[in-house]
Amino acid sequence: MLFAFIVATWGFQYWIDIYKLDYSQTGQIIGAGYTDVHAQMPAYWILIGVSALTVVALLLNIRFKGWRLPITAIAVWIGASLLLGVAWPAIVQAFVVNPNEQVVEAPYISRNIAMTRTAFGLNDVKGQSFPAAESLTASDVVNDPQTIKQRAPLGPQDSRAVLRAVAVDPGRTTSSPTSTSTGT
Repeated sequence: MLFAFIVATWGFQYWIDIYKLDYSQTGQIIGAGYTDVHAQMPAYWILIGVSALTVVALLLNIRFKGWRLPITAIAVWIGASLLLGVAWPAIVQAFVVNPNEQVVEAPYISRNIAMTRTAFGLNDVKGQSFPAAESLTASDVVNDPQTIKQRAPLGPQDSRAVLRAVAVDPGRTTSSPTSTSTGT
């Protein structure tokens, strides 16, 4: 009876896990991706069915005493949990999604972006090109002091962070320092 309750609880957890896929972080986005929809969700539905059959088998064992029925039922349930709940999604991710992730996940990413825009009321925002010139001169700075005043001042801790970032990725700036004298 106790095992039947435990398996029924796991079956209910599979049902809850289906809804938790909306917050999945297994792909490029937060939300259900290809593997979640095409492998994990069907696996959970099958595991709910296997759990229900296991509960029935364990309850039938009250009437028909023996060890063979409960051990077989629990072994099938554990095997199905491992194969369908763990192995199958991993196989789908490795052999279907990973080789061509951007193409396979594209519909889920575009839906995620569309729903994010809707949630934040950004549906009417239109993108436009902005011709940026990277030729800032000293006279530009003198002629536009307001922009310079709006800039947050950098303190010593900020300078160290910038130098560390440049040291990690020298391509981020045209001139990268060769050494620092801060001692950190």
